[in-house]
Amino acid sequence: MGVGELSRQGCTVTVSDLYATDFEPRAIRKDIAEKLSRAGQRRVAVGELQQLQVQEVVDSTMKSLERESMQKAQGLMFRCSASCCEDSQAFIQQVHQCIECCHVPLAQVQALVTNELEKFRDHLARCTMHCNDKVKDSVDAGGKELQVQQQLDACVTKCVDDHMHLIPTMTKKMKEALLSSGK
Repeated sequence: MGVGELSRQGCTVTVSDLYATDFEPRAIRKDIAEKLSRAGQRRVAVGELQQLQVQEVVDSTMKSLERESMQKAQGLMFRCSASCCEDSQAFIQQVHQCIECCHVPLAQVQALVTNELEKFRDHLARCTMHCNDKVKDSVDAGGKELQVQQQLDACVTKCVDDHMHLIPTMTKKMKEALLSSGK
C-alpha cells in the first residue's frame, strides 16, 4: 500500500528518508554494546560481539569481492547480452537464448558464492551449537553459573577464531571462480 492509500484509510503516515539519516540496517558492535550498557549490564555478551565481528569481516570481504570482481563479471554479462540484441538477423527466440547463455557464467558464480557463505554459516552454527550442548551438560552436572558462562565464552571464542581463519580461503575460492567466469 502507498502513503496515499494509508492516509485515505485514516492512518497517520510519516515518511522518513533513511539515506539522509545515515540509517544502518544492520546492528553493529557499537549499537549492541550501547544497548546492553543502557540496560544496566556491564558485561557485553561475548557471543554477540563475536557474531558481530564475523559479520563485519564477512560483509567487508563481500563488498571487496563485489568491487573487485563481481562488477566486472556483471559488466561482461551485460555487454554480452547487448551484443545478442545487435544481431538484426536473429529471431526473438534466438536473442533470448543468446541472452540466457550470457547470464549462465555469472549465475554459476553467484550460486558458488551463496553456497560458500551458507557452508561457512552452517559450520559456524554447528560449532556454536556444540558449545551450547557442552554448557547444557555442565549445567545438568551442577556447574556454577560463572564457570559455565566462562566455558561458553571460551568455546564460542574458539569457534569464531577457527572460522575467521577460513575466510581468506573461502574468498580466494570465490575470486578464482569469478576470474574463470570472465574468460
